[in-house]
Amino acid sequence: KEGGSLIYADVDRKLYAIKGGNTYEFWQYKPTNDSWYQKEDVGQPTGTPMKKIKGGGSLTYSSYVDFIYCTIGNNTNEFWLYGGPFAGITSTPKVSIMSSESKETPSLAINSNPMKGPISIFYTLPKNEMAVLKIYNVLGEMVYSAKGNNGLFTVGKLPTGIYLLTFESTSGRYKEERKLIVVR
Repeated sequence: KEGGSLIYADVDRKLYAIKGGNTYEFWQYKPTNDSWYQKEDVGQPTGTPMKKIKGGGSLTYSSYVDFIYCTIGNNTNEFWLYGGPFAGITSTPKVSIMSSESKETPSLAINSNPMKGPISIFYTLPKNEMAVLKIYNVLGEMVYSAKGNNGLFTVGKLPTGIYLLTFESTSGRYKEERKLIVVR
């Protein structure tokens, strides 16, 4: 379903999948007996993702460190990992933590700058709190304002021009300003 993802881990010759479709389901396929086994839900036993797996969910495997990495998608910036040592993946995940740069370092990213079309502004904060985004034109007039706490602001098309973008957490602990250039 939407957000589902599948990977092959060559070290144990098994397939791993997240089901997607607004679930937390994590599965393992063993080719030796042609069977699927449901593993612990994504995030278990140490936590639960803020949203269920949907559009944008993805898995990848690193043989270098024996980890499976999982993104939830669904307009979140959540990042979960399983493994290390690999035996943790083949039975019950030994490590299942939410790990993200957002938990240590606040950040702000714009999909491209200069840009054409709708604008996606991604952010992470050390804790889940509301954030305010404001965009001003060169005359100092506010042309966009929004509050959110899901890590993403989507701004419709703005006229060609140069803008000042201000971003601030509601606690006031993080504030950033950026120049934004819109071209057609």
